[in-house]
Amino acid sequence: YTSSVSIVRNEETQLYAKYTANKLTGGTTDFYNESSDPNQKQNDNFYFKYVSTNDAIVFVNELSGVMKGNSTGTAQIIIYRVIGDKEIVVGTVTVKVESTRVFTY
Repeated sequence: YTSSVSIVRNEETQLYAKYTANKLTGGTTDFYNESSDPNQKQNDNFYFKYVSTNDAIVFVNELSGVMKGNSTGTAQIIIYRVIGDKEIVVGTVTVKVESTRVFTY
């Protein structure tokens, strides 16, 4: 649940999503990215969908949220809440892909 993340080229990373919905009867319900699997639909037709603004930089699996850095640069992942045929943007994350991971001390 961050607005930006750095990954390394050819590295696969799981993107996690959380969406909090207000109930009409009061209170809230939290939905997590495991609902992205269409076989685990919530409320009969709810799931998350992930879309990269630039697949050449970072590719993201539309349903699972697993992303992989393809080349150095920056792209955004847009997270949609899909209900039936409606796709509502619920979040974005900026992904910076670096060529190597450098550790400092």
